[in-house]
Amino acid sequence: MKKREIFIKLLSSIILIIIAYTYILPSISLGADIKQELKTGIDNFPDSYQEKLKKLKELHPNWNFQAYYTGIDWNELIKNETGEVLHKRSVVPSDSPDLWKCNMCEDDKGWTCASKEIVEYFIDPRNFLNEVNIFQFEELSFNKDIHTSEGVQIAVKNTFLDNSITYYDEEKKQNVTRTYTDIIMEVAQKTNISPFHIKSKIIQEVGAQGSPSVSGTYPGYENYYNFFNYGSHDTGDPIVNGLSFAKEKGWNNPYKAILGGAELIGTTYVNQGQNTSYFFKYDVVGDKILKVNETSTISDSSLYAHQYMTNIMDPYSQSSSVYNAYVKNGNIDATLNFIIPVYENMEECYKKPTKYTIKDGELYYADIIKETGARDDVKFDSPVVYSIQKDEIVIMINRKCVFSDGIYWDLVMLENGWNVYVESSDMKPYRSDEMEKQDETVIIDEERNTITVTPPVEMKKVIDELKISNYSIIDSSGKEVAGDNKKVCTGYKLNILKEDNKTLEKEYTLIKVGDVNGDGNLLATDSLAILKHSIDERKLEEVYLEAADVRKDGKINSVDALLVLKYSLGKVSINI
Repeated sequence: MKKREIFIKLLSSIILIIIAYTYILPSISLGADIKQELKTGIDNFPDSYQEKLKKLKELHPNWNFQAYYTGIDWNELIKNETGEVLHKRSVVPSDSPDLWKCNMCEDDKGWTCASKEIVEYFIDPRNFLNEVNIFQFEELSFNKDIHTSEGVQIAVKNTFLDNSITYYDEEKKQNVTRTYTDIIMEVAQKTNISPFHIKSKIIQEVGAQGSPSVSGTYPGYENYYNFFNYGSHDTGDPIVNGLSFAKEKGWNNPYKAILGGAELIGTTYVNQGQNTSYFFKYDVVGDKILKVNETSTISDSSLYAHQYMTNIMDPYSQSSSVYNAYVKNGNIDATLNFIIPVYENMEECYKKPTKYTIKDGELYYADIIKETGARDDVKFDSPVVYSIQKDEIVIMINRKCVFSDGIYWDLVMLENGWNVYVESSDMKPYRSDEMEKQDETVIIDEERNTITVTPPVEMKKVIDELKISNYSIIDSSGKEVAGDNKKVCTGYKLNILKEDNKTLEKEYTLIKVGDVNGDGNLLATDSLAILKHSIDERKLEEVYLEAADVRKDGKINSVDALLVLKYSLGKVSINI
């Protein structure tokens, strides 16, 4: 990196030292040069990324994935993001589980230093390659084809931004009345930042109903606004600090405050290469936006310090808000670009820390995207007494112990000792060696000549189970399928051949649980077909009917349809 580029980045860091939850302090790096490169396409990711990205590509063919090879060693990364180098560079809420917290730091206004284990979990991109959490890696540039006023208006529903506001326009020299949607869209175009990101950052900073920072009526700071909490450091009164910053900037109406805050984000983050929510939190890139196949050599002494926030859950929390905005405005299948970091010497996916071990009992984890409600009773209208988070570990007391309200319920023990009921479909067996691996089941029925598999079993696993070398695969139209690495599709035939590789010895019919249209995938279309069967709108027959019985309880209903839909979204596994 050129000396001038390093100087510019360090200067911008100094300017932003008063930003809330930002620490600009040195790392342990010694000024070594590292090479960074941006590559596009799933095949350019390490193997540990590819399976999940391929599933997302099947769901959303227009989504693009870019691998940002940071050149950073994983152990060096974790040192710089934990108390080993700087306490409170990464923090968690003070009421978090003990294993999330650094044992050397005390509560500081509701926050405390994060432990090494929880930092590893939240900083590992592979834990969040699902349809919702992937949005922390979304490129934050403005796109006129998908970012519209109508979409923003939907996104701001049920927040204080779903309103009009009147303020004095100094250029027009008169009062003007505008909607927040209009303001956000204009600011997005001027700053080249996604309006959904602007909206999400505002809500993240001041809440869905706003705060004194954006009321314009705070005593001593009337008509001043700070939508992004710039300058709201914790020494003294954060509200006063932020509004003092706004007064210095001249943010004396909502438009100027939103524009000014977004411009700071654009000039000091997005346009300097930190162009995803993840990169806002983790300063692991250079100071420019890399192009595909472009490389850049930077000094590691310029990393880690320029971070917008210290809350390690912030990118994860924002992702669901942005995802929901795209879903609500119907743009979830638009052409979107996701920039996902890759580090050197990464091991298997780093798991969420837990005090439980296999000695405590049968361990399960929450195979969900965000959270699920735990209840004292097995009914949806009973109060939620605890929210189980993504990947949280529990002890299974009684699996599928009750069938109520159309679903199975598990009785589990939480880390706080509570025994609660949760949806069985939300829980998955925990394996300490590879938590994310699906249960791969192959059931061979010699009497019925069928082979039933669970997703994501491939044909090669079936061949290995049978220990055969002479065979042919026939699709539902009677044509032979080449190769053994193909998907298992319901309705296909597996013919075992004699040594002459021509004479038929035995024929099996293949059944993939949940694949009711015979294409080998489990998507929303399969879920809909199962639902239509359950209401007698369109009946499934033969092996396709058998594939529809996802729970293998002899009944085909909306619960089977829901399981397939959740599987297609990466929320559950399907086991038999």
